[in-house]
Amino acid sequence: MTEKPYCTCCGRFITGGGLRVYATLICRSCEARIARLKVDDPDYTYWLRVIHSLWDRWEQKINEPPQPTT
Repeated sequence: MTEKPYCTCCGRFITGGGLRVYATLICRSCEARIARLKVDDPDYTYWLRVIHSLWDRWEQKINEPPQPTT
């Protein structure tokens, strides 16, 4: 069974591509929202937490020991 790609930020299934960074995928809608985010936006704190969470995941992925290849 093939796993459907979903957005790490909003949880929606992605049908038309998105931004992939390490093991995470961000849909075009969330990517666009993050790109136009301003400090005085009411949802700024929410998106800041989302970005911090993504950063933590990416950092963990970078620091994982390499998987042995056969």
